[in-house]
Amino acid sequence: MVVRGGINGIDGALAEYMLVDADLMAHKPKRLSMREAAALPLVSITAWEALVEKINVQKNDSLLVHGGTGGVGHIAVQLAKYIGAQVYATTSAHTLDLVKQLGADHAIDYREETVADYVKKYTDNRGFDAVFDTVAGQNIQNSFSAVRYNGAVATILPIEDPLPIALKGLSFHSVLQPIPLFHGVGRKRHGGILRKIAELVDSEAISPLLDDSDFTIWEVAQAHQRLSSGEATGKIVLSI
Repeated sequence: MVVRGGINGIDGALAEYMLVDADLMAHKPKRLSMREAAALPLVSITAWEALVEKINVQKNDSLLVHGGTGGVGHIAVQLAKYIGAQVYATTSAHTLDLVKQLGADHAIDYREETVADYVKKYTDNRGFDAVFDTVAGQNIQNSFSAVRYNGAVATILPIEDPLPIALKGLSFHSVLQPIPLFHGVGRKRHGGILRKIAELVDSEAISPLLDDSDFTIWEVAQAHQRLSSGEATGKIVLSI
């Protein structure tokens, strides 16, 4: 018996065995276990597309990452720090130290500090050069409020109201990692990104953060409940 996932007619990874497109693949980083490596592809490609290809984060840029200990966010924090940006990350009170360990220069408790509070505290009300919103939904308005005029914002989900983009003259980017699967374009690019990520992992610039849950492939529903609860830290990985 096999549990099937997938998208657009392409088999997913909720299976014991699967066929894969070689263009999408890269060798596993040498210093990671299979479980750790399984946490990387989707989130690392998303973070790379947002920070390197879309926002084009540069050394000394001030970058705010919403959700700094989430699946995509924890990779974004490490990648931005490797690039040389000044990294600010929102997270929960109990993960403030963790997000600093990942490389954030400043950790922000989003429940205790308002956007106005930390924009004033860290940017003297100017706003951050760029914001990567891995929380999305209603939080996108916080991203628009936190970024400077003519700054850049990237998000991982669609938005409903684009007016703030125009009012601040922003460069805005939507990052949807499965697009090559939808349209069959850019597959080799994904493999190339994964190879670059593997190099960064083996050089210890990036490490995957795994949630402390321990679900098997037959406990998919429970894993999704854990993810929806907002209690997960890092990536949830299923084992066989």
